[in-house]
Amino acid sequence: MQKHFLYLTNDKLIALIWKGGTIVERDVFGSTELAMSDFTQYISRHQAISTYIITDLIGEDFRLDTVPHLRGGDLEAVIGRKLAQLYRASPFRHGIVQGREPEGRRDDKVLYHAVTNPEILKPLLAAIEHAEIPLEGIYSSAVLSGKLLEALNSFSQHTLLVTIVPDFGLRQTYFQNKQIKFSRLTPIIFDAGQPAGDLIAAETSRTLQYLDSLRFFAAGETLEVSILLHSQDRQMVADAIRNYPLIQYRFLDISEVAEKLKFKPAPVSSHAEEVLAHVYAQGHIDNHFATPEQRCFAVFKRARIGLFALTAGVLAAGAIAA
Repeated sequence: MQKHFLYLTNDKLIALIWKGGTIVERDVFGSTELAMSDFTQYISRHQAISTYIITDLIGEDFRLDTVPHLRGGDLEAVIGRKLAQLYRASPFRHGIVQGREPEGRRDDKVLYHAVTNPEILKPLLAAIEHAEIPLEGIYSSAVLSGKLLEALNSFSQHTLLVTIVPDFGLRQTYFQNKQIKFSRLTPIIFDAGQPAGDLIAAETSRTLQYLDSLRFFAAGETLEVSILLHSQDRQMVADAIRNYPLIQYRFLDISEVAEKLKFKPAPVSSHAEEVLAHVYAQGHIDNHFATPEQRCFAVFKRARIGLFALTAGVLAAGAIAA
């Protein structure tokens, strides 16, 4: 079974065709090329493949809040109203219930997240709609990235997953007890006077200070920073983090990760998008941002497949009866 991942960053779109544990096709388009003929021709050639948009953008917001404990449609309505208040300028918004408060009224804990700059998605969605692509959903890579830690059995009580966004910056996503609480994407501006390893180490240190200011840590608790890197880049970061002894660093060698996940061939750089797409392709993922109208061609595709299967079953039954 093939899956088509459109991995959207602030300055490019990386198109990946996944099949049987392998990326069989990779194409890259600039963010200004999505309405142009090259991309429209490309997307029309993949009309039959289930498609997933993965966002890894600066303009993604994450907020924690509580709501009174409710069930079913009542809870969905309350979350929907809150999302509309927080992100009235963007239709790309979603809420995730993360359990209940341990004391008091035991309210529901909710993570709200959204793409705050909807304009960046519109050219891509227009091209997909025009080509009648079966879009399964639009997903935040930061929210889904916990699937990588889960697959590697790499969660601690406090985990900061650090991944490299292609040619752009550093994605840092914080998980507390396996649940996402915070994420940010920081552009990395390379300076000949400051090695890349120093930039990465300094950013993770600032994130630790920010999380500590929000009182995520109790006395004596530490943050484990898991950095997904290619072996060729590991030493420059390892040298830099010696200046930050209060943080526990763990390197996730991208080649070893690919081998453990049975993903071939392994990426040749520290860019994370191919490994993440492989993890996301392994099972069902719930849609975050896409509307029913944007997913209609995927629904039509599943209906056709179901109809074909029903027809084949009826014909087979008729042949057996005859």
